[in-house]
Amino acid sequence: LLFWFFGVLLALALCLADVLPTPFWYSANMSHFKEMCPLGPWVMLFGFLGTLLGLLLSPYVPDVDVSAVSCLDARDMCFVDAACIHQTNKTLMQRGINGIGGFLLVA
Repeated sequence: LLFWFFGVLLALALCLADVLPTPFWYSANMSHFKEMCPLGPWVMLFGFLGTLLGLLLSPYVPDVDVSAVSCLDARDMCFVDAACIHQTNKTLMQRGINGIGGFLLVA
């Protein structure tokens, strides 16, 4: 969420400073305001890229200091593999559970 915020903030600042072009126009019709407003895809694009970057980098920043929030503890890490362990077949489920140790050993 933080990467999204900074991406959107950067795009907004660059658009307001006329660094990024606004190639499209939007006809705003609201109450007593009727104008053609410049429009660019930059805020959505930077927001998406910031979200993607945050998602990709989040596993590499597990030691963030969250001591101000009492319910969060950065030392508590969890490995959940519901996608690769079969959830209904008991035999396949047990084989998946037994294989987690080997996976974590090489991970």
